Amino acid sequence: MKRWLGMFALASLAGCQGYPVAPFVVNAADRPAADTAIFVAIDQTTGINSITTVSAVDGQRLACDWNYGCPVWVRVRPGAHQFQVNLQAGYYGRYQSSLAIPMTGMLPRHVYVTRYDIDTANMKLRYRVEDLGERPDFAIHLPFGPMPPTVHLPATF
Repeated sequence: MKRWLGMFALASLAGCQGYPVAPFVVNAADRPAADTAIFVAIDQTTGINSITTVSAVDGQRLACDWNYGCPVWVRVRPGAHQFQVNLQAGYYGRYQSSLAIPMTGMLPRHVYVTRYDIDTANMKLRYRVEDLGERPDFAIHLPFGPMPPTVHLPATF
């Protein structure tokens, strides 16, 4: 039964166009995936309850779905870009911030993950972007509903 429930959840996600099941393609629709880079706004290593999304790339606002919000990762052409990232952290979104994250020299087939150091008690935020290299073994894990299954979404090129 659990197996069927998990398969149903994945099939349901595949039908949801707004749910971030794959990196949102910003300015690279005319390119093969192998000639793109992936920027990931979500940091799944902080241990802090947070919601992090990309709302714009290079000044172009993304078409964020009203059901699911903005994407947590985007696929772009190699080169320089500026990402507008919105972050809510702590219980009930106590800490909120909008960050402009500039990137230069993004390479094809690389995954760039944003890492955050969030001090909700003092309302301070620091970030760094980590280049995981070419074709890394990387995936995001998103909960589907109030309990498992968690959806495992690998970065592919």
